[in-house]
Amino acid sequence: MSGGYGRDQFIFDGGRDMIRDFDAAQCELIRINVDGFDSYDDIMAVATQQGDDAVFTLGQWKVLTLDNVQLSELSADNFFFA
Repeated sequence: MSGGYGRDQFIFDGGRDMIRDFDAAQCELIRINVDGFDSYDDIMAVATQQGDDAVFTLGQWKVLTLDNVQLSELSADNFFFA
């Protein structure tokens, strides 16, 4: 996935997705729509840094990768939950 110019909002509801142009500093948003993940603490509990990418493994077929994003760049302001 990739957004356009300006502040973007992405929706993740499963699958194996990569966001290629996520910019935490621009307060871009990711809506997490996966059962059992209702808070920033929930999502960070399954987060790992893999090289230059932040990877969230929410289940076997539910993996979200933020290309070239460090976990330390993210905050609760970058996520909301359905």
